[in-house]
Amino acid sequence: MKKQELIKTVAVTTELTQKQVKEVLDATEVVLKDVMKNEDEITVFGVKFATRLQKGRDGVSPMTGEPYHTEDKIVPKLKAMKSLKEACL
Repeated sequence: MKKQELIKTVAVTTELTQKQVKEVLDATEVVLKDVMKNEDEITVFGVKFATRLQKGRDGVSPMTGEPYHTEDKIVPKLKAMKSLKEACL
């Protein structure tokens, strides 16, 4: 389901306008980004959004044989909660 389809479905279900639903979804996206930017965690819709540290690693370029090192970085981490997993069964 794409975002526009989600907006239409939620608008019909809640009797809100599509514009209102879009504003709520956009605001939710902003809040999620802010929470993750601050390296905090939040659970929404049965999904836990968090961040984790991905450690850098050493490797060798297959084309040149040159060794390289990637730096540590913060990456998003998503985990489906039990209620969402059970809904998929």
